[in-house]
Amino acid sequence: MKMPRVMRRALGVGITVAMAAALGGTALTLGATSAGALGPLNFTVVASGLNSPRHLTVGPDGALYVATAGTGGPGSPGGDCLATTNPAGSATFNCFGTTSTIARVTLGGNVTTALSGLPSVIQEPAAPIPAPDYSGAAGVTWANGKLQVVTQVQSLNPDGSTNFASPSKTLMARLISATPGTASSQWTVGANFAAYAAANPQSVATAGPPSPDESITDSDPFAITPYNGGFAVADAAANALRFVSSTGAITNLASFPFVNGAQAVPTSVVVGPDGALYVGELLGAPSPAGGAVVYRVTPGNAPTVYASGFSAVTDIAFDRAGRLLVLEYNTAGLLGPPTATGAVIRVNPDHSKTTLADTGLSQTTGMAVGPDGSIYVSNHGNSAGTGQIVRIPVTSQDGYAEVAA
Repeated sequence: MKMPRVMRRALGVGITVAMAAALGGTALTLGATSAGALGPLNFTVVASGLNSPRHLTVGPDGALYVATAGTGGPGSPGGDCLATTNPAGSATFNCFGTTSTIARVTLGGNVTTALSGLPSVIQEPAAPIPAPDYSGAAGVTWANGKLQVVTQVQSLNPDGSTNFASPSKTLMARLISATPGTASSQWTVGANFAAYAAANPQSVATAGPPSPDESITDSDPFAITPYNGGFAVADAAANALRFVSSTGAITNLASFPFVNGAQAVPTSVVVGPDGALYVGELLGAPSPAGGAVVYRVTPGNAPTVYASGFSAVTDIAFDRAGRLLVLEYNTAGLLGPPTATGAVIRVNPDHSKTTLADTGLSQTTGMAVGPDGSIYVSNHGNSAGTGQIVRIPVTSQDGYAEVAA
């Protein structure tokens, strides 16, 4: 799955033109502010012109580091392309390139490139879906003085390999450790999530009944956080939370259940104030509004539901008061109308919810609490050239400004 793949996995093939318009377009029509939201345009654009920004993190220098999925490679003919089908079932191509990056964005809006040359795949548009899909670097964090990046993968074979021609295809579905500004020859390429998924196929409990449109050996590493001397990684296509040790070995921390006819599709993971892991799910088709949950995970125990009632979760975080923040890609679920917005929702101590922002948010794919206490969000996260990083200021958040101060 991507945020193209994540979306395709969540929806399955053969979706309708209406679904395609809701998920594939670069300019969704924005709906009205929901109850409890702050009002029109309740954010400031910090950076724009990004190519499909996904998750982001705060670096040791106080800047934001943003995984951008890139623009793929040159189209067919002439490019490194494989025949495939788009989410509507139409014949198209996946074209490989190395246009994915990690962007460095200061809180003042200065944008530079921290890493370049990461793998990127474009799924070329074909009727009835008018816009392309992109996959590339999806999750980023800092550890051991280096950037730690997880990359997505496309066109997987059952053994975890792909048939792209470029040698750089080996950078897909991997954990990459790199010092900003270095070339790929200096990177450490670690854990292979696709190989692990191929060797450890899903069961019916997570993948659901067998289907020709699904693969039980699929993989799509989408989010990463430091944990217990290694990393916890949410694999959206495997419906699982993996642990990568300091030596690069992968083990399974948790598998998320197939419930009410839908795969979990975990897209986000953070360590909570209590030391437990928290995982947000996108939720596959039929993806009803309010059907997604946030799980709490402790090693050796089955995941438990910490908070529920969300729609298409793409990221989670904790604010300075220890309250859970949830980012929704679409407040009406993946199959909702294109008039539905994204949203940032706070879970209060009594588990009631407050919508901190929604109007103006669209295709929201990543979130982080900045060093100033403000919330930073990747907006238009499945759009090449129009992606944004936006700031939701602490002064606009009920009960939050005094904590940041």
